Amino acid sequence: MIENIILIPYRNRPKQLELFINECAPIIIENLPNSKIIIIEQEEGKDFNRGFLLNCGFKEYENKCKYFFTHDIDIFPKEKAIKEIYKREIKLNEILAISSPENSLGGVIKVCENTIFGVNGFPNNYFGWGAEDKALQNRTELRKCDIIRYNYHKKQSDSDYFKYLPEDYKDSKKINFEQKNIFEYNLFDELSIEDKFTHVLTTGLNNLKYEVVERKSEKNIEIIKVKII
Repeated sequence: MIENIILIPYRNRPKQLELFINECAPIIIENLPNSKIIIIEQEEGKDFNRGFLLNCGFKEYENKCKYFFTHDIDIFPKEKAIKEIYKREIKLNEILAISSPENSLGGVIKVCENTIFGVNGFPNNYFGWGAEDKALQNRTELRKCDIIRYNYHKKQSDSDYFKYLPEDYKDSKKINFEQKNIFEYNLFDELSIEDKFTHVLTTGLNNLKYEVVERKSEKNIEIIKVKII
């Protein structure tokens, strides 16, 4: 069994992908033994969907690893971050929020394989930029998971721990941005417990539909291109 699967949702950022593979991946593999980096690439045709792609990665490696890391292609952990933070052991129903903005679970997080399936992953229907990270936090809190925060978000990052590439929003449209945020940041809390569980089961790992259209592997890196069905 693989210890760590690092999942990176991706589309149309070839320069960042090249930098990550050549500069960042070797540092991760060297300092985080028994790990594999999985680039989940979304096929053209629909707007970008970060949560959906991460769900695909969870499904591809279900029962094949101990931990998942959700990652972003523009976040480069340095050796100090990997040794001091990424290697930290976590228990079932604990979430290590490494570079998440406050009050969300975006950026880099570490989670046990059983935990992410227990919360039903991310919503599948959040296309465009935003809200999927808050949705995941709502799902983990509903299951009474403990969130351990390091708060190495880019606005307050320590250069000894992370390097952040310039953000590229060309493939990140704000689709129903306000509606998604109002629901996840405000309305979700107003639902009854029963309605919260019902909502979580309407979309996530339990009803994920995708097709693998291409798969390329080299050593500890795999690129999986998927089509949203």
